[in-house]
Parts: sequence; structure tokens; C-alpha cells
Amino acid sequence: MKILGRKWNGILYEGGFDNFTVDGSFHMEEEVLYKNNPRIESQKRLDMAYLLLTNPQMIETIKKTNAYFFHGTNANALPHILKYGLNSVDTSTQNNIPVTTGEEWSRVNGKRKFISLTDSLSLAMRYSNKKPTNNSMNTLLNFSVIIGTSLEDMSNIFACSIDSDMSEVGVIDNLPLSYIKFLAVPDDKVDFVKKMVGNKNIEIISINTKDFFYIGHFIDKLYMLEHTGPNIESSKPLEPTYSKSDIAPVVATRKTSKIQGIFEALKAKIYNRTHKTNEKNNSERS
Repeated sequence: MKILGRKWNGILYEGGFDNFTVDGSFHMEEEVLYKNNPRIESQKRLDMAYLLLTNPQMIETIKKTNAYFFHGTNANALPHILKYGLNSVDTSTQNNIPVTTGEEWSRVNGKRKFISLTDSLSLAMRYSNKKPTNNSMNTLLNFSVIIGTSLEDMSNIFACSIDSDMSEVGVIDNLPLSYIKFLAVPDDKVDFVKKMVGNKNIEIISINTKDFFYIGHFIDKLYMLEHTGPNIESSKPLEPTYSKSDIAPVVATRKTSKIQGIFEALKAKIYNRTHKTNEKNNSERS
């Protein structure tokens, strides 16, 4: 418990422990303009602190493989990814590789020359829950997957900045298969994906890709409470929305008092950190 407590405190207060960090750009050789601010930092720390409690194996895998960047997608993309690595839309099109996943709205005239990666696990998780974009979907592969990648050795790839409100970095054209270090999939899909991967040097681990914690925008809810007060129902609802039956299994396994205590403490720390940052910025301007 002492070790767990030390790691937990390290993530929440320092952003990491024992060379593990929530800041993926720390493990990049190239300097790329990378979006970050106290709000994004808070979300990443909260993500990893929660992951440490619920799935410590994934924390150890990230740390061991230096796979601090994630790409969330639907498993329909896996057969081509396991053959060619991660391809941009443009590269896939040029090589007659079908593009069945990804956000069509983010493409310019149907094109995009980079693959987006992020060190925000909750962002990757939300991407992974998007459905395939056309009718060629294989129903056996219709599940979420988080691809863990390492950008520590960037001798064979080119990175670029992305015009995004989130912490994302682009890799031009292709990320080779050797940069993919692990695949995180639902527990009941682990053995299936292991057979797909075969003898490739890629670890397969389980994660609950439908976890309400990651896809429920907890930091947004904390900030909304800060600005609107407890009457959150009177303001515009955040997406996605859930019914009581959706969250009942999760609530049943948690003590309300501990949940309230953790999030009240986190809310106070997030607010204090943001307040101090604003004060520092104002003093520097003056």
C-alpha cells in the first residue's frame, strides 16, 4: 500500500514517479509545438491516477515500453495496422488500403497526411469508441482498441504539430509497426487479439474501454460545478449522457464518501493550480 500511495501521490502532485510521466512529450526526441495547460494536465494526471488503481498492469507496460502516446480506434483497422503500421488517410489511399475508421470531419477535402497521437488516455478512449465510418465494417472486429506507441526513437518518422484544442501530435504518412508497443482491448477480446498479433513483439493487455470515468469528461464536470454551482441540471448537458442503469454497476462497487472526498480534493487542487497559474501570468504581463 505504501508503494501504491507513493505512486499515486507522485502522479497527482508531481505528474509522475520513477521516470513514469503523464507528459508524453518528455519522451520525444523532436521538439514539436504541443498543446498543454493546467486543465489538460489535470485531466492527464487524473486519468493515470485512476489507471494506477484499476489497471496497474497497463501503467507498468507504458513505463516498460516507453509507450506514452496513444491512438484510439476501432478494431476494424487492426488487420491493416498489423501489416503496415499506422497509416495516414493519404498514405492508405495511395496504397489502395481501405479506410474504415477515423473521423471524417477532421479531413480536408477527404484527405489528411498525418496520424494523430495523444498522451491523454481519456481522449484516446473517446476516439476508440467511435464507430467505423462505412458499411464495410466487420462485426467480429467491432470493438475499441487503444494502441500504445513509443516516439522515443524518431529517426524513421517525422512529427508535426496539430491545430487542436487537445494534447495531440501528428506523425506524417506512416508510423512503422515497430513503434507500436501494446494493444489495450476489452477483457473478452484479449485472446482473440493475441491470435491476430501472432509472434509480433506487441503486448496485449485488457482495459475497460467503456469506463464511465474516462468518457464522462470528469474535469469538464468539475469546471462546470466551479462556474455554475451545484445546479448543473440547469445548464447545457455534456455529452455523452448516461441513465441511472448505465452507472449503477459502477456505483454499487464504490463508497460514496470516498468518491466525494477524492473529487472534492481534486477539485480544490485543480482550482488552486489554475488560480496560481493565472496570477503568475498576470504578474508577468504587468
